[in-house]
Amino acid sequence: MKLSLRPATDADYLFAFELKKLCEQDVITRQFGWDEELQLELHRQEWRSGLPTLICADGIAVGTFRLHLHDDRFHFSRFFILPAYQNQGLGSEILTFVTKRCTQLQRACLLCCIQGNRATELYQRFGFKTYRQDCQFIHMKFQPTDD
Repeated sequence: MKLSLRPATDADYLFAFELKKLCEQDVITRQFGWDEELQLELHRQEWRSGLPTLICADGIAVGTFRLHLHDDRFHFSRFFILPAYQNQGLGSEILTFVTKRCTQLQRACLLCCIQGNRATELYQRFGFKTYRQDCQFIHMKFQPTDD
C-alpha cells in the first residue's frame, strides 16, 4: 500500500465529518453522549480554523490529521483513519512524519485526546508523554531531543 498526503479541500468536508464519526462516535457517546447537531457545529468550527491533511492509501482518502505551528510549538489534531485501514502501520507512518518534523525544527508538539481513545498507546510509543489529564481528556506532549 502506497501512502500519500494531500491538503484537504472543501470537497472533503463531509468525508472528514463521517470519518470522525466512524472513529470517535463510540468514545464520545460514552463520555458525553452523541449530539449530532453539536458534533456538526464542532466540525464546522474546526474546519474554519484550518483544513486537515488527507491520508491516502493507493490514492484513496482513508484518514486525516492536522499539524500546525502555533506559539512556537506544533499542535497535532484530527487524527483519524478509517477502521478498515487501522492496524496496518499507517498511524505509525504519520507519527513518524510528525515526530521527525518536530525534531528537525526543534519544536515541541502538543495533542489532546479524549479518554478512552485507543491511539493514546500509539502516541506513547512515539514519545508523547502525558502532562495533564482529567476524567474527559488526556493532554500529551512530544519534546524532541538534541541528538
